[in-house]
Amino acid sequence: MRKWLNLDSEEWAGILRSGFGASLIDVAEGAETSRVTIFRAGPFRIAYPEFPVGATQYPRSLTNAIVRAARDHRVDMLRFHSCGSVQAESHVTALDLGTHVIPDVQAWDVSGIEKARRSRNRANRSPLAIERAVAHDAPEMYALYLQTLSRRGGSKRYTLPYFRALAGANSSLIARLDGRVCGFVSFAYQGLRACYLHGAHDASTRRYYASDLLFYEMISMAKAHGAKVFDFLPSPPDQPSLAHYKSAWGAVAGPFVVSDIDVRPLRAGFFRAAKRMAALLANAR
Repeated sequence: MRKWLNLDSEEWAGILRSGFGASLIDVAEGAETSRVTIFRAGPFRIAYPEFPVGATQYPRSLTNAIVRAARDHRVDMLRFHSCGSVQAESHVTALDLGTHVIPDVQAWDVSGIEKARRSRNRANRSPLAIERAVAHDAPEMYALYLQTLSRRGGSKRYTLPYFRALAGANSSLIARLDGRVCGFVSFAYQGLRACYLHGAHDASTRRYYASDLLFYEMISMAKAHGAKVFDFLPSPPDQPSLAHYKSAWGAVAGPFVVSDIDVRPLRAGFFRAAKRMAALLANAR
C-alpha cells in the first residue's frame, strides 16, 4: 500500500510547484538545513521555510542564512512557523497564533474520548463510505472548500490544480454519500508528526456527521502509521468553534508562533498594505 504524503518529500515540493507555481530553494548552514518555498502574491514574493508547518525551532545561524538566501532570490518577506520566535540579525515581528495537538497519538484512547467513541459507534451504521481520495475527486473537494469559505468567510488561498495534486498524492480521505463527495480531510506527515491540512463538508448533509467520521479515521490512521504527535495547526482567530472542535478529539493547546522578517522592508510594507486593502474591500461586499 502506498505511503501517506511526507511534507519533507520531493512529492510535496512538486505539489507546491504545480498547485501554486511556487519555487523552492534549499539552504544549508553547517549541519542545519531548510527548504524554503517562495510564493508570488501579485508583484510580491513571500517565502516560508518548511511550508506549511515550519519546524520546532530555527537556530539563529540558520535563520540568518535563510534571510541571505531570500535576499538573493528577491524575496520581500519571510514567514517562519515554529514553537517560539526566531532570533536573527534582522528585525523580527512575532505572533503566537496557537495550535491544538494530541501530544501522544499512540496513547490516544477512543474509549476515553466521547467524540471519538461516538464516531466509532456511528461509523458502523453510517450510510457514508470513507475512502482514500484520488485525483478525479479534486473538483468535488475544491467545490466543498469554496462552499466552506462562502459559509465561514475567508480568502481563497488554494487552487483546483493544488487540490488535484494533493488528492493524487495519497493525502486525503473523502466521505461519499450516494456516489458524491460530501466531505474530505487532507493531512500529511513530517517525521513522527502528523498534520491536519484541510477539511470541508457539505452543510446539507451535516446530519450524517461526515466531519466526525473523517476526523476519527484520520487520527486512527495517524496512530496506525506510528505518528507521535497529531497537530491540528492554527484555527482562524475569529472561529473559536473550530478550536473547541479540535479539543473534543483530545487535543490540547500548544504554541505556534509566526515570525515575520522584512527582507525588503519597503516592499514588505506595501504587501501588508495591499492585504489590508483587500480585506477591507472583501468585507464591504
